[in-house]
Amino acid sequence: MARLRARALAVVALSAVAGLVCSCDVFTSVGPKGCDMAAGDNPMTPFDGGSTANGVYTSSPWDRRLVYFPGGMQISFAHGLGVMPTAIQLYVAFSEDGIATPPGVAQAAGNQAVLIQPTNEQFITVTNQTCTDYWLIVTAEAGGTAPPAPGG
Repeated sequence: MARLRARALAVVALSAVAGLVCSCDVFTSVGPKGCDMAAGDNPMTPFDGGSTANGVYTSSPWDRRLVYFPGGMQISFAHGLGVMPTAIQLYVAFSEDGIATPPGVAQAAGNQAVLIQPTNEQFITVTNQTCTDYWLIVTAEAGGTAPPAPGG
């Protein structure tokens, strides 16, 4: 009887292991297959919206019309400052409505929004090096004043 019980336990254990091994394909096929970060597959998108006043550029209001920023995207913002910005801040949100929709807006971190070339006297160029879609606000200053903060 003990032999039969040991054999049954061994069969159950092997079946469980086989089930885990076979189910690996299920787990890898459920999540994202990956996203393409190659610059060639994500052409530069020009953006000439936003406003420039008193040496400060803001790509959109804090509470509406944030710029759609999906994973892999590259955007070139025409900032209108006429000089290389002395400070650039990048903010992300999960909604086009920014601070009007919880959880609001947060300063971009890590590779959510990365400055790339050509960032110069005319353009601020940013890429999303994640596989997550965000909405983006870019602020920049030509010097002397800080970019406006949300609600400020």
